[in-house]
Amino acid sequence: MPSLLYLPSMIGGYRHITICLETDSPNDLNENRIKEPIEMIKFVMCIRRHPDMTREQFQDYWMNKHGPFFMKNAGDMRAKKYVQSHTVDTPLNDGLRDSRGMLPEYDGVAEVWFESEENLMEAMNSPEGQKLSAALLEDEANFIDHS
Repeated sequence: MPSLLYLPSMIGGYRHITICLETDSPNDLNENRIKEPIEMIKFVMCIRRHPDMTREQFQDYWMNKHGPFFMKNAGDMRAKKYVQSHTVDTPLNDGLRDSRGMLPEYDGVAEVWFESEENLMEAMNSPEGQKLSAALLEDEANFIDHS
């Protein structure tokens, strides 16, 4: 499912339309036929690492500890998709930031996809969802700067 929209923000839920491509040959995009659009909710979090961590430590913790913890419990949150986008160190970051007067880049972007806003709210308000939300927030303190 290719994503067609990226909305930078500190945190937020966005209604997201994804266009699914159907093909017999994944190497030949000219053969693709567009399926019916699927409407989902994409919860987006732009993340900065804990100030006591290097970017490498942050990425390692997020990918190898927090990510598997979330995925093990994704069903309790009714999450349909979880994506981690890790920032790479490149001179392009400095060039873009300097040329546009931008703030420093985030260390990563997390996406959690849900079937609907109602589904997300029901999951977050369930006893299991509330318990998991508290556990996720506690674990985030190990690698995310929430200040």
